[in-house]
Amino acid sequence: MEFGSTVWNTGYHGDLRLLESVQSRWTKKIDGLSELSYADSLKNLGLYSAKGRLIRADPIKCWKIFHRQSPSAPPELFFSLPSLTHTRGHRFKVAKPCTSAECRRRFFGIRCIDPWNSLSDDTVSADSEASFKKSLHSQLGHILFDYIE
Repeated sequence: MEFGSTVWNTGYHGDLRLLESVQSRWTKKIDGLSELSYADSLKNLGLYSAKGRLIRADPIKCWKIFHRQSPSAPPELFFSLPSLTHTRGHRFKVAKPCTSAECRRRFFGIRCIDPWNSLSDDTVSADSEASFKKSLHSQLGHILFDYIE
């Protein structure tokens, strides 16, 4: 489900509901979890909701792009980097272009900007992917378990 989610993730509630129903059905089949609610099952298994996984995937991909850990193109081809070197927030801040088309706003290079820019400097400057994920979880943990009913 997470493979390539930065490409196919549109964020439509209907799609997320369908993904959540598949994951919910799967968790009900595990011994001892059939009586628990979906949210409690996720916490017992240490899993994120489908929505949480998609929300988490975009900042991870951004971190990989900015830290040259991804085989994709350099950040300048994905994002409009500000010309000023001193910005509020962190040093990897991205300028958000104006878009009028809804389909363009759902494109990875646009939809990930607000969540990415809202992260702390310590998080985006993490030395390794593992430390970035840990810091990301501490900042976004409250929404990673939310799901669309």
